[in-house]
Amino acid sequence: MTNLVFKTGMRAFEYAEKFFDKEKLSAGSSYIGVVEAIDRSGSMAVYKVLILCKNGSMFGRKSTLMVAAIAHPELDVQIVEDDLVRFGVDQLKPKIPTGFILEKYSLELDVASGKFLPYQPPVPQKYRVIVRDHFHYMDEDETYVDGEYDTIDEALKVSQKIIDDYLVSRLDQGFSAKELYDDYMMFGEDPSIEGVFWSASGYAQAKAEELVSTNTQQSQTKQHRTQDETFHKVHAKFESGKLDDNIYKPSSEAKPVAELNPGISEWAFSIKHSYGNILPNSEILENEFDIYYKQTNKNKLVAGWSKTNKTWSVLFNHELPADLNFSSPSRFEELVFANHYEPESYYQKQYLLEYLLFGLGEGQRKNLSIKARRGGQLSFSLDARTWNAMLIGNRVSVEGACKYITDQNEEERVRSMTLQCADWYLTLEVLFNADEDYEEMSFGIKELQGYYT
Repeated sequence: MTNLVFKTGMRAFEYAEKFFDKEKLSAGSSYIGVVEAIDRSGSMAVYKVLILCKNGSMFGRKSTLMVAAIAHPELDVQIVEDDLVRFGVDQLKPKIPTGFILEKYSLELDVASGKFLPYQPPVPQKYRVIVRDHFHYMDEDETYVDGEYDTIDEALKVSQKIIDDYLVSRLDQGFSAKELYDDYMMFGEDPSIEGVFWSASGYAQAKAEELVSTNTQQSQTKQHRTQDETFHKVHAKFESGKLDDNIYKPSSEAKPVAELNPGISEWAFSIKHSYGNILPNSEILENEFDIYYKQTNKNKLVAGWSKTNKTWSVLFNHELPADLNFSSPSRFEELVFANHYEPESYYQKQYLLEYLLFGLGEGQRKNLSIKARRGGQLSFSLDARTWNAMLIGNRVSVEGACKYITDQNEEERVRSMTLQCADWYLTLEVLFNADEDYEEMSFGIKELQGYYT
């Protein structure tokens, strides 16, 4: 028989509640449960667990009970919310029974035995760097595995170094940035990370621009230094009356200036790399007034860029104008991100990335929360269009209501709020009572709990 696999721990628990036998709650016994919440404010995490058991009076019999637990000292797996676990009772005297989480289950039910299978930690993934020769690209004899690495960052650094070493070795040819890049694409090595999309060519193009720019400025600086030294020596010779032809020869004592590095930052490269990852799942459309970036996967989101106002707009697929023609990524790059060395262009590109990665489809809502300065939690919900506009960096103003719950877990109270956001910077004002008791908070958009979910 095929085993049952559940999507969430709560779904698995509900199945167990319906079909499993229930035992009476007693000290020293253990019960299946699901983790509903985690309190990490103390020296160790305390887990709020809903367990399956017989409890209550004869006339109020219940099959579930909320308990408090800590992880057993010998339990060596991480416990998170919605995990399916086995809870062992330690004490029944407190208002809420306490004990230990003894085991973590997978979400797979073995139909033959009627038991959930134990959780097996995933085997750490290795990242292989495979290197091909551009000059013999289809020749497998010229392809080799550089090594296996524990993290993507390690594999990425190795891949970048392979490209860096080649480009640096060719700097003495006097190439322009384009010529250096073309030389690499013809004769250099092409590293790739197995199972990970990474644009070696994109990195090589950016690195070639950086190296040539640095090399040019160093050469100019050395030349100016030599000219200055020559001038001072000529002046000294002239004053002493000992001027001779040798003074015009470059000084062998001139020392090179400290290396300059005006290249793009790691942040800028990361943005460029991530942008390259999403391009295959996109279409570029254009009319007289706007150019549009249309997402072809996930929520099929659309970002519009006004050619005249130089501002973003967010749309859903069916809202696209009818008078559109297909355009190209290079055209989009030209109109929206004209200067790759201007920080502002990278900010605009990051706004677009976050919108396409974390934006919502039509009809969806975003649930968010933030800790109040006075303590307690504020939570609120935004519609898809408002959330998407915030992600892409637009100015947004919202008036509505939020829920406030204190640290003592009292019942939720509804409060009036005003939210303003621009360029990912939020100001939230909450009115706590009719006596004008309000609180104003300012923070970055990524400080909101729920941003990534």
